[in-house]
Amino acid sequence: MKFSIIVPVYNVERYVRQCIESILSQTYDSYELLIIDDGSTDGSGKICDSFSGLPQVKVFHRKNYGVSNARNFGIRKAVGDYIMFIDSDDYLFSQDCLAKLAYVLKTEKPDVLQYKFIYYYERKKSYHFVDDIICNNDDILFNKFFVMIRNSTLSAGCDKIIRRSIITDNDIFFNENILSEDLDFSLCLYQHINSLTITNTDVYVYRQQRNGSTTNGVSRKRVKSLWYVINKWCSYNYSAEETKKMFLSYLAYQYLILLSIVGRNNSTKEEIKKYKSIIGILKNDLNYKVRKFNKISSIFGIRAGIISIKVYLFLKNKGAVRL
Repeated sequence: MKFSIIVPVYNVERYVRQCIESILSQTYDSYELLIIDDGSTDGSGKICDSFSGLPQVKVFHRKNYGVSNARNFGIRKAVGDYIMFIDSDDYLFSQDCLAKLAYVLKTEKPDVLQYKFIYYYERKKSYHFVDDIICNNDDILFNKFFVMIRNSTLSAGCDKIIRRSIITDNDIFFNENILSEDLDFSLCLYQHINSLTITNTDVYVYRQQRNGSTTNGVSRKRVKSLWYVINKWCSYNYSAEETKKMFLSYLAYQYLILLSIVGRNNSTKEEIKKYKSIIGILKNDLNYKVRKFNKISSIFGIRAGIISIKVYLFLKNKGAVRL
């Protein structure tokens, strides 16, 4: 069983060596490492080239088209049985990560294997380990989705390893025109899989608070992108009513994030009115953060509910709350 590990790179000369070396140091060696230099203007490209002589490594240099285009390029080049995405400022936690994942994949044979993030806070130089997800992998697929939605662990692109044929057979690619590409990709992916395994193995170190990271800051395009994805998947023709409520519950959590940031990006009054037009989505409350928001809003009003979400997200970014 072979993994295709796709790493888009753009101006991360401070971090990319650690990322690549964390992969090359793995005890499991049946993988190809596809490094896509997305038009870096710093020393990232040269660092990538220093690994190009290794048999598992393929380095591609391209114009800057963005992370989604780079990932899609990697998908088309991949030949492994499973695909894994790693951002170039992040890294694998230990040398046996791939071996542990390979064992689970050989045993369970799922279409998707979901694993755990470890948050690394750059300013505090500290790790934050996420609580284990309580899930019986003998459960039906619906129950596993429910667990992920309840725990807000559905939308990332880098917390899962995916059977490559699921992606290629169903033309599942990252939308290159939006900034909420991971959420859109994951929601599309989960409409096409037949099996899912969740492991509590600590695999992926997700770097927080990095200067220059695209996840930092709030732009008007980011809000518009999140709105686009929420609106798109709210109107999707789901296979069953219970499935629809489940995914709408996760979209409700994403909608809370949108409400918490919409006032910080120069959105027009018309845009804000549009964003608030689907506030009824919050009745889908399988996610506990949505339930907490609804409870606070019912007692103190919606403005208090939005403030509570802003406080939660601020503390999360500081590493001061349990995730």
